[in-house]
Amino acid sequence: RLAQMCALNIIIHMDHLMDLISYYESNGLFDEIIKVLEGGINLERAHNGIYTQLGMMYAKYNEDKLMEHIKLFWNKITIPQLINECKANEHWNEVVFLLRHNDKADVAIITMIEHSAECWDHSLFKETMQQARKTDVYYKAIEFYLSIQPLLLNDLLLDLVKQVDHGRVVQLVGDDNIALIVKYLQHVQRDNVTNVNEALNAYY
Repeated sequence: RLAQMCALNIIIHMDHLMDLISYYESNGLFDEIIKVLEGGINLERAHNGIYTQLGMMYAKYNEDKLMEHIKLFWNKITIPQLINECKANEHWNEVVFLLRHNDKADVAIITMIEHSAECWDHSLFKETMQQARKTDVYYKAIEFYLSIQPLLLNDLLLDLVKQVDHGRVVQLVGDDNIALIVKYLQHVQRDNVTNVNEALNAYY
């Protein structure tokens, strides 16, 4: 208790924060340093380093509190630093959340594709796709859905009508899988794209 009282007067100084954390960690006092940092975020002189380091401690030693902490304080956290720690400890849902709030939608999409078993969610994926800036991400997403979630591909494409090249989509999906995207093709047929027309004719 006395150590915590002392520590709270130290962590408000950024220059000493890391030395203090290192001391606690080297002595295996993980719960104790978490309690210090939890007390620190309530201080008037709390700074970004305290919020960030508490997130990193959660990522290492108490993952049950990690997402709640991120959702509450993401705007007070040094996001790239916490992303690296979450990646190191394979907290992929948290990585995706932080990337989306750091204007890295393209990277968030790739993360969901590469770690789909841990962090993919159809609604979240579609929402993130609307924030994507690189066109190649759209087609990587189509390939991913084609191989992993083919029955949801049509729904994804209907959300991407304004972003994708319809002729390229037809080529990417291939003749054998056209039945999966018929509703999308019917929706974009108004644009009179040759590949789309030929694909629908072949399907009919």
